Amino acid sequence: MKNFSFSLWVVVVFIIQSCSVDGDSEGRNPKDKSLDGSWQLIERMVDPGDGSGTLEPVQDGRVLLINTENATIQDDDEFCGTTIPVEVEITDEYFEVNCDEQNFTWFYEFEGELLVIRPQCIEGCVYKYEKLEE
Repeated sequence: MKNFSFSLWVVVVFIIQSCSVDGDSEGRNPKDKSLDGSWQLIERMVDPGDGSGTLEPVQDGRVLLINTENATIQDDDEFCGTTIPVEVEITDEYFEVNCDEQNFTWFYEFEGELLVIRPQCIEGCVYKYEKLEE
């Protein structure tokens, strides 16, 4: 009976450890404040359509201001044709953006401390952002 109790305890501990919440940078909660803030574009890839695109460094890249509490994204350039905050739906995998009654989906993930955004585009697009100090 002692062996059974010990085995059951080990299984319960294993299950609890397996269910830990958002402890890594791979699947951050969209309400995680680390997504909030100013992000500067540092690399981009726009493939010409033949699969030959590579990530290229960007000098003085645009800055995105992300606010998960108000579900807005703002750009220091023009985002959706404006420089004011644009309302977005933020999930743990994508931003859903409505620009002039047209919806766009930007999938995102974290690579270490970098925010990687993959908008829907035919030729394959990748944008890497670095968080700016506030």
